Amino acid sequence: MSEVIWRPVEEGDHDAVVAAVDAASEADGLEERLSVDELAERLDGPGIDVATDSRIAVGPDDEVRAWGLVETRGEPLELDRVWIWGGVHPAHRGTGLGRELLAWQVERADAVHRATWPSHPGVAEAMAPGGSDSHERLFRHMGFTVLRWWLDLGQPLTDLPPVPDPPAGVRFVPYAEVDDDAVRRAFNASWADHWGSRQRDPDAWRTEVVAASVFRPDLSSVAVAGDEVVAFLLADRFPQDDEVRGHAEAWISTLGTLREWRGRGIASALIVRALHAFRAEGLDHAMIGVDAESLTGAAALYRGLGFVEEKRFASWSRPLG
Repeated sequence: MSEVIWRPVEEGDHDAVVAAVDAASEADGLEERLSVDELAERLDGPGIDVATDSRIAVGPDDEVRAWGLVETRGEPLELDRVWIWGGVHPAHRGTGLGRELLAWQVERADAVHRATWPSHPGVAEAMAPGGSDSHERLFRHMGFTVLRWWLDLGQPLTDLPPVPDPPAGVRFVPYAEVDDDAVRRAFNASWADHWGSRQRDPDAWRTEVVAASVFRPDLSSVAVAGDEVVAFLLADRFPQDDEVRGHAEAWISTLGTLREWRGRGIASALIVRALHAFRAEGLDHAMIGVDAESLTGAAALYRGLGFVEEKRFASWSRPLG
């Protein structure tokens, strides 16, 4: 371990960090790849102080051997989930770097929790692919247990049903035709009963959603009743994944309906509308992520529209405070 130097991420490290992340993803059988823009945006997010919340292990050859972040994502409603993200380059696994990194992340996450939302129960939370023995061994060794399961659902953009008409009094409009803050407020209201949700302030909404390089407002839609945003569908695009995935796809990244407007088919109509928009853009696949235990019945809704499970991920957590 003496041959590496641990230090915060610097701007000149971005390419090397992305290379390490992508090498680890390939070794873990994951088909997602990181872009330099995505990394830069994440490091610049409102929930991160790069000097204290990032860490990389750099070898004598200047290769990034391990990387890690600790971040918060807005005001929690019940549980303060402090996110930890990181990994070890596959060429340097089994050397103890993972344990050293995770120990630092837990310590830092505890400090962040005590400084921000100590009145809420807190956990350090990390995501890992389901069935990964190496991740499970590391997390269990460090006192983590599975908190939640998440599903990635997908479907090819063939044989799509026609777009349903909106219910009476509701209009479907492109994202660009509505006020950003109105959609943010609708998000906060509609996601208030989703497990683990956080309230996003205007700064977080701007940096994490509107200004994100992956956000596609032209593929996103909003349901409006009068002057009120009652539902929304936000789409993201990750072109760097196309070659690895073997098709061009877009993600339905966030979907929400105000409680009093649920049960009228608005969400399913927004999804079908998005699928047609994706195909018109020349894409041939759609993806959506869902809480496997969601009480809103989201997984059943998506499956009813043709989505099938492609991958499963576990949230591993350890109590803080």
